[in-house]
Amino acid sequence: MDEEESQIQILSSMMGSDFSTEVARRVLRKHNGSSDKAAEALLAGDNGEDDAVVSIHTAGAAQPTVIDLTGDDSEEVNRAIRMSLNEEEETALPKFGPSNRAPDPAWQVVPSNVSVSNDAQMEQAIQNSLEDFAVEDDDNPSIELAVREGGRPVAIRPEISNLAYAALIIQAMYYVPQIRRRVSEVNLDSPVLQDYPAERDALRLLRDMFVHQDLAQLSIILDREVLQAFRAAPIQESISKSSHTFYGNVMTVLACYLRAEDPEGVPLGVLQSGTVHIADGKRHNEIPLHKNEILFPVHVEYGMTNVHEDLVQRLSMTLTQEVNPLYFKYEVILEPAPDVVAFVLQNYGKCLSPPALTYPKRIYMDQFLNESTEFAHQKQQEVRDMQEAVRTLWDRKQALTRFNNKDTLKDLRTTLYYYEEVAQAKDDDPERRAQIDATASKLRNSIGAVEKEIEVIDMETTRLLEESQRVLDCPELKNHPYDLRAVLMHDGLPGRKHVYLYVQDAGGIWWKTVDTVVTEVPEEEVLRDSTGMLLGAGPYMLLYSRSLSKEELEAPVQWPKESTEMTEMNNKTFLDSLPPEIAARARPRTESRIGHGDEMDTTA
Repeated sequence: MDEEESQIQILSSMMGSDFSTEVARRVLRKHNGSSDKAAEALLAGDNGEDDAVVSIHTAGAAQPTVIDLTGDDSEEVNRAIRMSLNEEEETALPKFGPSNRAPDPAWQVVPSNVSVSNDAQMEQAIQNSLEDFAVEDDDNPSIELAVREGGRPVAIRPEISNLAYAALIIQAMYYVPQIRRRVSEVNLDSPVLQDYPAERDALRLLRDMFVHQDLAQLSIILDREVLQAFRAAPIQESISKSSHTFYGNVMTVLACYLRAEDPEGVPLGVLQSGTVHIADGKRHNEIPLHKNEILFPVHVEYGMTNVHEDLVQRLSMTLTQEVNPLYFKYEVILEPAPDVVAFVLQNYGKCLSPPALTYPKRIYMDQFLNESTEFAHQKQQEVRDMQEAVRTLWDRKQALTRFNNKDTLKDLRTTLYYYEEVAQAKDDDPERRAQIDATASKLRNSIGAVEKEIEVIDMETTRLLEESQRVLDCPELKNHPYDLRAVLMHDGLPGRKHVYLYVQDAGGIWWKTVDTVVTEVPEEEVLRDSTGMLLGAGPYMLLYSRSLSKEELEAPVQWPKESTEMTEMNNKTFLDSLPPEIAARARPRTESRIGHGDEMDTTA
């Protein structure tokens, strides 16, 4: 190998294994075979073409770090700076703030040694979705599978397949204890229903469906009437919007009936909201303004940036408007707060590292209640101060590590490699050798200082993030706990088998329903399922209700005899038609389920 080829290989190796040897050859020849000058030119961006423009960062311009490499008069140090930086350009910073602005990327602490391509994540997400729902497309399950075993939920199969989302909502509502009990108490002969025959029929059908959910021995129910009674419609724009509308239809009928029966009772799912102004930390209006009644789920958006978020954070940002640093508007819930709170979620699909959103098993609604507004504001201000500190740290880290969309540390390490491995003193010039060694030493010290500061920044960022999560975790804001009852999911692909449901029964067991297949799952799966999030899907509806004691959860529901007779008759006909060994698998009948007199006691 001749000397030129040897120099070209050294230059290519210095620039990276995939660097073009032709570019290295052009630059070397452009500088008359001087490897030192060629190396400096390559590091400065020269590609050897005559019209190449090499942009350098002048010594007088603002530096992206506090490490002072320009404080020395040494030309070698200045040359190292020029090699590691390109033309001066303002670094674009993300905006951080409450209200309707997107969350700050500073909230995400990204491991520096993990790198997964977005394409690979997307491919894996699609593959996971396909594998997760590799359910046999059998519309006529075997007789063995048709028998309901134990406390397994009853799957609802809509007659129209594109109404599967609505069937899941009905099933989810049954597993909300407060809704189940209120439906069981509906009096169809009440005077308030006499002038509303359509609503009366809808409530009757809903109650009958709930009785089937509780008592049926058949594992699948084909619905022809309930969804139609509450005006379920095929999905047009998105599953979130259709779910928002259908849940609102059901809750409107039920809530209006309950209010007419008991105007002073605790609302089931009706949110009364109003606006409270906070000026300079103090409440400005004692009586909330712009009062509003909400019968539909609260709409929460997420996935608008590549940042992980949680439900409470997004809800807080949705209900808060920062007019200026001293003036805030809060949308608050008026007392009495409802027994049930539903959230419809809209995923914009820009978070490419799932989960884009997490939701807790228990949520405390105190910080969103009118009675707690001023105290909650003080606590949220503490969080905002921490957020601002995190943003400052993030800005500092960006200044240390990025410039003109380039990795500054990487460029400095490349420059150090040049001075340690490539640069040579001509004719063993001791002065030149000393300059090279001094520059390499300064670069090593600078890189070490930057790495140390980054480590300190990451530690402080982690501390602030963890502390901010604890600020609202105080006794004053933990008087109104709500527990997760149901999660509705979409994996992002079309078809009824690509929407599914998680519900928890009275015994604390979580169940997953995919079309007609119902399986028991661990709670961790329910809280961490990120299926579909990369496709702009994932969880699209959450149902929470007030926390109840174990005794309250397990208290029997009393269904009117008129609603149970048909179900019991159907059970007998169904079980009598089965072989004895299959009928024996049906969940056992107990005295509490047989009922006495005009009512039947059951435990959901």
